[in-house]
Amino acid sequence: MNLTLESETLKLDFCEKTGRLLSLTAKQTGWQIQDRAEIGLNWRLMVPLSEELRNNDVHGEKQTLTALEQGKDGIVFVWDGVDSERGGRLDIKITLHVRAEGPQIVYTISVENRSPYTVENVYCPYLGDVQRPRDAAYLNAFFYNYNRGIEVGMWPNFWNQEGYFGVDYPTQMQGAMCAGAPMTPYYLIHDGKQGLYAGVKTASAELVSWMAELRPGYGSSIDSRVPVSREIAGKPVQTLFAALHVPYILPGESRALTPVALEA
Repeated sequence: MNLTLESETLKLDFCEKTGRLLSLTAKQTGWQIQDRAEIGLNWRLMVPLSEELRNNDVHGEKQTLTALEQGKDGIVFVWDGVDSERGGRLDIKITLHVRAEGPQIVYTISVENRSPYTVENVYCPYLGDVQRPRDAAYLNAFFYNYNRGIEVGMWPNFWNQEGYFGVDYPTQMQGAMCAGAPMTPYYLIHDGKQGLYAGVKTASAELVSWMAELRPGYGSSIDSRVPVSREIAGKPVQTLFAALHVPYILPGESRALTPVALEA
C-alpha cells in the first residue's frame, strides 16, 4: 500500500517501504510532474570516507524505513542507519518530515550523525523526474541571482551550466557561489502557463542551492537537445531536481536542515 499526502495544490504518493516519492501531481491542472514510480527518489547524502575517497553517496531510495508515522497533515519517515555506496553501513539516522501547509508541501530533513565521517551534502527534496505538461511548448527554470532574474531552458533543450570536465551529466546549479544564507531563495520550473515552485521556507544561514540534472545525457549534444523518447541506450530519460544543502554535519552532531517548500 502506498502513502498519499495532499496540499491545496499538490498530491504526492510515497512508497511505504523505502519512503521514495512515486508520483507528484498538480491538482488544479492534472499535470503529472512525476509519473514513473520506478525512478522515484527521496534524498541523497554525500559522506566522504577520506581525502582520497570522497565520492561516497548514500541513496535514500535504496534504504529501508525503520519507522513511519502518518498523521492528518503529514508523514514522518525514519531511517536509523544507512548503507553507503562505497563505505558500507554507516551509523547515521535520517528523519524526514513531509507536511501539508495550505498550498505547499514542506520537506524538513534532520540528520543525526553517529558515524566517524562528515555529512557534507544533503539533497532534499530530491525528485527523480520533472516532466513537462503535455501541451507545453517549452519548460524553463526561472530564478533570482545577485541582481537580476535568470531563465534557462530545461526542455526541449537542456542548458548545461557546469564544465563538462566536472560533471557526469548535463547539470544546472543555482545559488552555489554564495557562502551563508541562500543567494537564490527560490526556483520556479514553468511552461509559461503553470509551474512548480521550490523555495526555502524559513530564514537560515545554511547554504541551500538548486540542482537539475539530465540523465543519461543529450539526444543531440549539438543543440543540447533532450532525447525525444522516455528511454535511451537502455536507460530512462529523466530530469532530476533537488534542493542541495551543504551543511557539513560533523561526527557526533545532529541538525535539522532548512525546510524547503514545494507548490504548484
